[in-house]
Amino acid sequence: MEHMPDLQTVYDALKCLYHSSDCEAKEKASKWLQALQQSIFGWRIGDLLLQQNCDLESGYFGAQTLRTKIQSSFPELPIESHVSLRDSLIHHLKETNEKTNSVIVTQLCLALADLTLQMISWTNPIDDMLRIFNEDQGVNQRYLWPLLELLTVIPEEIQFSRHLKLGANRRSEVKLLMSKSSTNVLRFLETTLQTPLEDFVTHHMRVLKCYKTWVGTQTAPVDIWGRSSVLVFAFDFLKSPQGGNRVHEAASDAVCALLEEQIECCNVPKHLSDFIVGKCKELRDAYSNAVVEEDSDRAMNYCRIFTFLCESQLYDIVGDNDVYQPERLDLIDILIACCEHPEYEVVEITFGFWYKLSEEIYQRNQDRLTEVFRRPIERLLQCLQKHAQIEPDHEGILDETDEFADFRRRIVDLVKDVAFIVGSTSVFRHCCLSLTGSSWEVTEAALFMMGAVARNLLPDESEVIPGVLQAILSLPHEAHICVRHTSLWLISEMPDWINHHPEYLDSVLNFLLGHLTDSRLTGIASSAIESICNVARDRLTKHFDGLLQIIKNMDAFPLSLHASINILKGVTTVLSRLPEDQIEAVLFEVCRPQVEPLKSLVNPTPNPEKGKPSDPAFWFDRLAAVFRHLNINTNGNSHPCQAVMIQIWPIFSEVLHKYESNQRICERLSRCLRFGLRSLGRFSSPVIGSIVKEITEVYARHQHSCFLYLGSILVDEYAGDKSCAQGFLTMLESFLGPACALLQKENGLRDNPDTVDDLFRLCTRLLQRYPTELLSSPLFSYLLQCSLMASSLDHRDACSSVMKFISEVVQCARPKPSNGVTYNDEDSQRQELVRNVISSQGALILTTLLNASIFQLSSYNTVDVADVIYSFASVDRENTKMLLTQTFATLPRTTPSGCVTATDEQMKAFLDKTVGATSSKDVTRALRDFIRLYR
Repeated sequence: MEHMPDLQTVYDALKCLYHSSDCEAKEKASKWLQALQQSIFGWRIGDLLLQQNCDLESGYFGAQTLRTKIQSSFPELPIESHVSLRDSLIHHLKETNEKTNSVIVTQLCLALADLTLQMISWTNPIDDMLRIFNEDQGVNQRYLWPLLELLTVIPEEIQFSRHLKLGANRRSEVKLLMSKSSTNVLRFLETTLQTPLEDFVTHHMRVLKCYKTWVGTQTAPVDIWGRSSVLVFAFDFLKSPQGGNRVHEAASDAVCALLEEQIECCNVPKHLSDFIVGKCKELRDAYSNAVVEEDSDRAMNYCRIFTFLCESQLYDIVGDNDVYQPERLDLIDILIACCEHPEYEVVEITFGFWYKLSEEIYQRNQDRLTEVFRRPIERLLQCLQKHAQIEPDHEGILDETDEFADFRRRIVDLVKDVAFIVGSTSVFRHCCLSLTGSSWEVTEAALFMMGAVARNLLPDESEVIPGVLQAILSLPHEAHICVRHTSLWLISEMPDWINHHPEYLDSVLNFLLGHLTDSRLTGIASSAIESICNVARDRLTKHFDGLLQIIKNMDAFPLSLHASINILKGVTTVLSRLPEDQIEAVLFEVCRPQVEPLKSLVNPTPNPEKGKPSDPAFWFDRLAAVFRHLNINTNGNSHPCQAVMIQIWPIFSEVLHKYESNQRICERLSRCLRFGLRSLGRFSSPVIGSIVKEITEVYARHQHSCFLYLGSILVDEYAGDKSCAQGFLTMLESFLGPACALLQKENGLRDNPDTVDDLFRLCTRLLQRYPTELLSSPLFSYLLQCSLMASSLDHRDACSSVMKFISEVVQCARPKPSNGVTYNDEDSQRQELVRNVISSQGALILTTLLNASIFQLSSYNTVDVADVIYSFASVDRENTKMLLTQTFATLPRTTPSGCVTATDEQMKAFLDKTVGATSSKDVTRALRDFIRLYR
């Protein structure tokens, strides 16, 4: 945008965006307005729109524009303009009133907050704003709303804004300013709380919300906030049966914020802790009233408070030793009462505490301590079993995406965590009591709880499980579908016990096979078959003929693709335990039902229906399950799977050429080949040449990154075979041209992270297996340049692969080991090649990576960059110190607005920690601290 548009044009664009029915015109207006916000003219346009204040849309756009500019383009503004911008924003806020839309007020407050955080010349912003918005004696009611909103968003922005690159030093400065002003803020909140206003509900809610955000900043001792009359008001409001739910939630948030602060703070004064505990205990009656009145919102608020309370008092609850102290359980009783609430959403809030309690008890490993908490955990498990019950009128099985189904999954996780306190057998035995004479939903919940602990039962248990298993195997067909589904799941959770009691194996298998005819149960029945095959694989070899018949007739059952894959996984695991002389023939029989349909999909015009038998990927996924789970120990002379691969590869080749433009099908074919090649290893040599030829030719026409990944698998399997080196380099060269052409397009790196990931994975494998050959190849210098270009790509897997490649390059220059091992001529050549690279490119590499990690990459990639830096240090610490010092000279010491980023002392500290690191973890910690100086 070269010229500032007139305001009428902006109004017309906004009118089109919000009110036009022409979608194309709306899209065009949206892009134009975004370009306006990004341009230098956004500052002036935003200010003018707020001055004119014509309507909601233009006012919001003006406020949002200023907020966006301050947040992302603040360096555009000359330092001498900061004061005028601040005064303008304050003026706009002072012009708001109760009729101003809240979104405009919020955006203006966010804009002023972001300015406050970045404007270093404003040395006392909080106190200044308290004074500016309270010009009259006492509290100026007109400005209460914007001032409270402003004081609320400043702590939120300093803690949670991902867009502001303040740096650790500036954040520390701001927190110090906030700490100095916290007493004044608290005094203002206490005074404001007593100010009579017509809309007192909204007013109280705003005060409490502001209090909550300031408590969470950790800018003042927790004792200051704990003594506040605002906290007393919150507790008094929570005790009262009167008042609106909005204030009730805000009061709960305020109390929870203080309790969270107690959890984080190690030196909370005992008088404050006792005060808060006492106040929270006084809320028990209020919680009971909320339950009686069926007010679930309030009940959830109280439950949150009680949960945070217990977490804050965890070590007092558990105690310092294993002496029994009944008073420890008072707070636990409060939380158990919450678990007895009729709605599972309330109960779920408490789960975090139970996890922490069980971890603490487990770590202490004290029998008396376990005994103290046995009864509370038994009560908890009773509550969980009750809440796990499905509604009596429910039909069909639970939808896995349903919230209640997710809650039940969390129950399973919790039960597995706490069961050791009471004993898994005890849980199982207690649930058995609910199996006889109960309604279906009670029976199902009991079976469900049993499934949660079934894997922890001892295999030789013989008192409870036989009766339960016999009852399951005798379930009538008319039993509720949920009972049958959970029974199948319970069986899938006890394969070790079944393997230890082979007398039940036939009955269990027949029971599971009988449920493959019901499409609603095939998924869980197939999972149970897989589970038992994995554990009882040696016992099932004598049943293999029956398992093979299932495979041959699998398509006669109403199986989903997932269910059929489960069965193939289990059967293949058993197949791997057959005598070696039988495996080849049997493997042909297992693969044939999956291969034959592929032949028929080559001839007609391709029209695959995703996930259906007309889709080649359907059959590739099945075959992949077979190859992936083959685990055969060969005699070293032959491989029983070689003949199978030789026979099916021509079919794969035909399918590949037929569907070569379909990326999804090519990915599935490549995946299937990958597992097949992994299984065969070097016994795949009869087909390897043809595979390489096919995938490189197809890649030249269609850049499917899966073929790059497949290439890395081939390199891995033939590692160390020097006769393959030139062939693999030729393969890399064939891939490199089309891949780089793709990545060099506009936004090529950003749009094709899989290609970056798979390409450099292939390069890393080649470097690890054939280092001298790759380092001396003309391709290497080009690959190094590409890796530096791709190092700024903010994609977890792609960045990790790039950094791994660079790290492996540097590690090739490591000095000779000190254990007496000598390097041969090839090792010396490899070291010399890489030392030349470090000498000529080392400073560029470190500068590029450090700038990328500071300004472009996400924090999760820090560990990958640290690996590269540590590789440099492990090769030559003094040279690395010199290279990093050169890199520091390129880094900015201040932001354009004048904020200090990194001081000389901080850079030296990072340098010393990095060069002196004894592990990559040390460098990771140092690098993360250093990056925070710029973010």
